[in-house]
Amino acid sequence: MNANDIIQRNAECARRLLEAGAEIERLTALHVDAAARAELAQIDNARLREEDTVELAKMLLEIERLETALERIEQWSRAYPLTIFPEPNLKRARELLEAGGMTLDAISAHAMRHVVEGVGEIARRALASSDEPEA
Repeated sequence: MNANDIIQRNAECARRLLEAGAEIERLTALHVDAAARAELAQIDNARLREEDTVELAKMLLEIERLETALERIEQWSRAYPLTIFPEPNLKRARELLEAGGMTLDAISAHAMRHVVEGVGEIARRALASSDEPEA
């Protein structure tokens, strides 16, 4: 897999995760929580064909799985609170780094790569589960 393939796969992962997030937000806005999902699966089962019930169950499990991935990302977003890690004096940091032969841009890029790779890994795992062939 070359760099372009990885970039395209990461972009696809991010797109699918955003789409899943939008669907989760829509369902949340409709107050469809876990209890409501279970109740929905039971409502009027007599009218639903067996295939529809199975498909609905698969969709609900998929939504729950993707919600879990989004929750992991959201939890990660709170990992570095300002109460513990106050905002640095970036001007002073730049001066000190440049005096040592480094740049703040390089440090920032490294930190962002770490964050994006972590979010990408969560997304890849969630999407890989979605792509697994059905038995």
